[in-house]
Amino acid sequence: MLLRTTRRLSSFSRTAALEGKLARREASAAIQGKEDAPKLSRADAIEGRLARREAAALLQGAAEASSLTRAEMIEGRLARREAAALVQSLEASPRPNLSRMIYTQTPGSTTCLEKSWLKPHCTIICSGSDQPTKQEIPTDVLKASKYVSDLTKQTSKVGELRSAIADGSMTEADVYAEIGEVCNGSKPGREGDELIVVDLTGTGAQDAAIGQVAWEKMG
Repeated sequence: MLLRTTRRLSSFSRTAALEGKLARREASAAIQGKEDAPKLSRADAIEGRLARREAAALLQGAAEASSLTRAEMIEGRLARREAAALVQSLEASPRPNLSRMIYTQTPGSTTCLEKSWLKPHCTIICSGSDQPTKQEIPTDVLKASKYVSDLTKQTSKVGELRSAIADGSMTEADVYAEIGEVCNGSKPGREGDELIVVDLTGTGAQDAAIGQVAWEKMG
């Protein structure tokens, strides 16, 4: 009977159940503050969201799936609650020093990281700020970095540089290079363990050039 029931549940895989169990264990570690909690990554948050959604789908379909066992329904409820706790815990207490490379693409209505979270040799590629109202990166991070723009005259108006200029942290003279200068070898990129910020606001000429290179490489 259980075997037949499992086979009929094609919309809910055993993988989803295992993800729910994993999310529950990791949520417990995060909530209890165990030593391994700082090792949780954004990938765990995504796992948690997946488990929560799949558990929710399981519960929503329970009325139609009369073959669902009581144990499976309880497992779904536990996975949803504890995965939600994991996600909330990670979002409330971001884990520092997790990556050497960070790519930001947010609405830019508020900064999304702090200097104390970063590895000394981290590279941040930020592309969420493209309007005068947006800012993803705190100005103390910009000031401490080897700052590279895609087009300085543009980033000073609509990119991250705009905020640093506004509060006096930086001027256009503090820009290390434009990305084209690094790409053509006029200026070196990484030279050691320095913090690097690459501020991308988008330029049509660069997009066209990149597209041409990609076309030629693929052709």
